[in-house]
Amino acid sequence: MSKCWIFGDSFQSSNYPFGQKESWCDIVFAKKGYEVKNFSRAGLSTESIILSCIDMISEFKSDDLVLVFLSSEKRFMRIEGTGDLNCKSDFERYIDTERDHTDIWELLKNNNRDPAIIDYADKLSSPLTDKLKHSVWNNYIGMLLKSKNVNFKIIHGHYEPVEVKSKYVKDLMHYWEVRTFHPNIAAYFDMEHAMKFTAGHCLINDFFHCQVLHLHNIAGKQCFVELEKLLNKATKENKSKKVKWSYADIMMFSYIKPLRKLYGEDNIIFHDTWHLSENGQKIYADYAKVYDWIN
Repeated sequence: MSKCWIFGDSFQSSNYPFGQKESWCDIVFAKKGYEVKNFSRAGLSTESIILSCIDMISEFKSDDLVLVFLSSEKRFMRIEGTGDLNCKSDFERYIDTERDHTDIWELLKNNNRDPAIIDYADKLSSPLTDKLKHSVWNNYIGMLLKSKNVNFKIIHGHYEPVEVKSKYVKDLMHYWEVRTFHPNIAAYFDMEHAMKFTAGHCLINDFFHCQVLHLHNIAGKQCFVELEKLLNKATKENKSKKVKWSYADIMMFSYIKPLRKLYGEDNIIFHDTWHLSENGQKIYADYAKVYDWIN
């Protein structure tokens, strides 16, 4: 049986949100007849995902499918040890370690949104720097997998490198411009093997597109009116706040919770701001099964 190898973060993890037993990826590719090997884990950085893929690369066969999902730009990995000849570490393969990671936004949340954390992080890097680093990882893993003659796709989970194609995203989703790369940055990315969704290249945008389409299917055009109302209300409230809401707060309190009241919990595919609910995994799996996953 051919295998589908999945390397990603919480968007693909089989047990996140915690308590779930399968992700949309598991559902889609099991139904396509693959033995699914899912190494995704919540919070992993892009370099962590790439290294995990490299650790397993010797096991890939020509009829396998390899899916590499790039993560958030603000995450980075950390492993104890020095890695030199005097190192007493028992390190052999990265994928066998704890795969510890750090997310700057989690640090901020867990420290009462202390602005010193962001100030310090900005001294070490910047959003522009992080985006350019992502292009290096994107291009490297693409060249490496291409040299191994395996079927693979690179999926951009959090950001749109090229262009948002969904009118639903442009009209009804908060902050989509902030998560879309400037053309000068996009030029650094080799997109030959990038997965193309209806919404563009960004997975979270496609989740949102799928959600709006699902609501339209069950409620008709009235859902657009309701979504626009929620968008305008959230934008107005956010502008009036002394401390601006995060994207997560806006999506949860101004979109997800009101939508659950309007259309019922089973029709809202999101568990929280970013992640699919158990039923949402099934809805998106049914939506995504028709995509061209094989080069």
